[in-house]
This record gives sequence, C-alpha cells and structure tokens, in this order.
Amino acid sequence: MFIFSNRCCICNELLNSDSSYVCGNCKEKVIKKIHLRKFDKFYFVLDYDSDIKSLIKNFKFYNKKYIGYFLSELIKTSIYKVI
Repeated sequence: MFIFSNRCCICNELLNSDSSYVCGNCKEKVIKKIHLRKFDKFYFVLDYDSDIKSLIKNFKFYNKKYIGYFLSELIKTSIYKVI
C-alpha cells in the first residue's frame, strides 16, 4: 500500500480531492511558463526557476516518481513539435 502526501509539491498547500501532486494554482503557473525555446543546438521548454526546481527535487531526491508523469505531460506537446 502506498501513501501519497496530500500537499502540493510546489507550495505545500493542502490539496483538495480533485488535485494530485500539484495544486490547481501551481499547475496553472507552471503551464503558463511553458514555451519552446532553442539555445544553440538544445531545445528547452521550462526555465529552472523555484517552482520547477521544487518539482525536480521532489522527483529525484524524495522518490516521488509520479511527478515524472506530470512533467512529461506538460512538455510532450512541445517535444513533438521538435520531432
């Protein structure tokens, strides 16, 4: 049995029943930050700001692998444009 935190991974606010991992406010903020850009030969869609840093930190160091699905859903449309 797995027990997941009921707090947002970014702002630590208590999540309501229809949210998972990230609250609605933080999800909207992150979605607004998505822009496909190119630097030299590299493409990226998100800047490494405090919100993204918090998501990646939770994903990598606190074994919250489900955040990877959230991040992949956010960037997949932009990645398809490159492919």
